[in-house]
Amino acid sequence: GPPNNGKTKCLVNTFPRPLFVLNCPGERGGHGSLPEDDPTCTVYPDINPSAKSSEILKEFRTAYTEAIKGGKYQTIAVEGIHKLMDYVMDDLMGGTYFQGEKPDWNVFGLCYHAVDRMLDTLLINNTPAIAVSAWSNEKGERKGKKGEKPEDVPQTVYPALLGEYA
Repeated sequence: GPPNNGKTKCLVNTFPRPLFVLNCPGERGGHGSLPEDDPTCTVYPDINPSAKSSEILKEFRTAYTEAIKGGKYQTIAVEGIHKLMDYVMDDLMGGTYFQGEKPDWNVFGLCYHAVDRMLDTLLINNTPAIAVSAWSNEKGERKGKKGEKPEDVPQTVYPALLGEYA
């Protein structure tokens, strides 16, 4: 959904406990919705976004792998996968993506493959519920007709991921 639209609050209030929440590096939304002193909700501390992308991704993988291996959670939630993709792209580009360099189109496939492998690890385990959040965008299903207002054109909502990954 759009930023500040209740994704984290919904997650915390509806998914089975115990719950493990892992904020993707760079994800800033939703912190106010996470319980601070709830023994049934473990929130992984924010990963330092100023470290090298390769180090950040290593810590991220270790965090969700340990949560899976522990076997004590009913839900593992990954908040802000749209931000994670940026770090994967930066790592693949040797740290130049965050410096403003545009990726070659073939790097998008490598990025998608790396994210797919992370999602595979999350999805192929015995945890009963897995939740992944992302921002969303809207796109017109067709071009507007002459005289038609933009808000009258039917919209499709899709995850706001690099290169329209979804």
